[in-house]
Amino acid sequence: MRSAALASGGSLASQLGLKVRRVVVDAGHGGRDTGAIGPHRVREKDMALAIARKVASRLRSLGFMVVMTRNEDKFVSLDDRTRIANEAKADLFISIHCNAAKRRKLEGVETWTLNVASDHYAARLAAFENAEADRTVSDLRLILADLATKANATDARDLAQAVQSSLVRTLRSRVGKVRDHGVKQALFYVLLGTHMPSILVETGFISNPAEESRLKSTRFQEGTAEAIARGVKDFVDGRRRLALAP
Repeated sequence: MRSAALASGGSLASQLGLKVRRVVVDAGHGGRDTGAIGPHRVREKDMALAIARKVASRLRSLGFMVVMTRNEDKFVSLDDRTRIANEAKADLFISIHCNAAKRRKLEGVETWTLNVASDHYAARLAAFENAEADRTVSDLRLILADLATKANATDARDLAQAVQSSLVRTLRSRVGKVRDHGVKQALFYVLLGTHMPSILVETGFISNPAEESRLKSTRFQEGTAEAIARGVKDFVDGRRRLALAP
């Protein structure tokens, strides 16, 4: 019975059997906002766009409608990215980024959802990604007051888990060793205000010379795109199974 499903902890959207048709793919940074820059001058904005384009192509091949927040090297504000997603009436929002850290040995992939930063690392990363934002502390307080009860919070977490698992599984089979940093939470402005489950994917540490080189490779980009698209499909299939459960 549906009432039993509601009690099991799944999201309201999944339990009502609401379909996922339209996905917004957000290539982080762009234009005057380069994002992180690697030791060999590889720019995050370029890698994010290259991977985002491939993710969009993979998702379309799986039957999803895709909207990109940018499809060229141009500046798009964080608020505009959210607006694009909401005006498109997207069912999911996926923001593509590359990670960076002072310690050049750090490597691996991680997927983020929106919530209060869980540790100093999460807070520092969010501060870097939020550098261009216009929102104020009072804006944040209003948003956070309702964050815990957002209907899409469960779906965002499930989507992040599906994408992260797919990333680790696919990249290990394609390129070898991949460090799994798991699913984490932080206050990313680009995820604030979206009306759909939203995640941010850090596809590798551009500050690590080896990962910087890997991020440039077509093989790695295609493997990452395949993994993200497969994770989305796994998430959607899981929702469908829940909706059909007796």
